[in-house]
Amino acid sequence: MKCTLYIPILCLILFACKKDEKHTPTSTEALQGMWRLYQYWNSPGAGPVVWTPATENKTIYFSPDLSFHSYTTNQDHYLFTPGTDTSLLKIYKQGTTDTSSYFVKVTPDTLVLNFLGCIEGCSEKYIRQPLGAL
Repeated sequence: MKCTLYIPILCLILFACKKDEKHTPTSTEALQGMWRLYQYWNSPGAGPVVWTPATENKTIYFSPDLSFHSYTTNQDHYLFTPGTDTSLLKIYKQGTTDTSSYFVKVTPDTLVLNFLGCIEGCSEKYIRQPLGAL
């Protein structure tokens, strides 16, 4: 009787638990496409971090050929280095040393850029735009 009780409980424990899967981008394909600024935050150095809705209509575009397009910067190429927890993104103007570096978290629908030059912390959150959107 005890054995018949333990078997279903053991099966329930074994099959009910599964390891959480992290979405880790493995290539530039995770970035490719158009993204629209959705929220941002700039830390004042103390207090809680609060995401603020974006007021400017900023879009960025990552091409399969590693070119980068944005109306707010003259940088025109990118280099994406995937990592296990956080990935690294460098956006630069080809032929110059002008480079912006970011820690990146990317999912199929969202892109969070954490600028490495911010001492107190600053981030921008983008949402993926459908193909053909401007």
